[in-house]
Amino acid sequence: MPSTGDLTVDVWDAEYRRTGEVVFPVRRFPAVLRVVLIGALTLLQAASMATSDQDVAWWVVDWLLLALATAVLACCLWQLATRRPTLVINAEGIRKGRKLLTWSTITTLDFSASSSGLRVRSDVPRKRLFIPRDNVRDLAMARAWLLHLQESHRGSGPSPW
Repeated sequence: MPSTGDLTVDVWDAEYRRTGEVVFPVRRFPAVLRVVLIGALTLLQAASMATSDQDVAWWVVDWLLLALATAVLACCLWQLATRRPTLVINAEGIRKGRKLLTWSTITTLDFSASSSGLRVRSDVPRKRLFIPRDNVRDLAMARAWLLHLQESHRGSGPSPW
């Protein structure tokens, strides 16, 4: 079954109207891809360490690289298993993990410089939130829907998409 972030804005809006919130867990495909790539790099690093006869200085660097790759792999596996951090859109605002930006305080909702996600900013209090492609595949569609929700929450209340 596809993740919420892989579906269309009509499905998100219907879910929002029905339950009052839409939860976007981490999409499986990017998480699995990241685990496979980092796992392969970790295995290559371990294999190169087992077959090399380098000086002690390079041996220390190899172990540090292996430890770093293993830590990153563990983090990616945790993300794949728990599907966190989740992005939650509700009547209160936009929440990712523990960070919440309410609809009334959001000042900017735009694409990042690398187009790898959406930046959501608030001036009072000064906060930032980043929505990556890990949670939502179609960022342009998500931005349009979030701007619609922001307008409707600042106005009289939520209106249909």
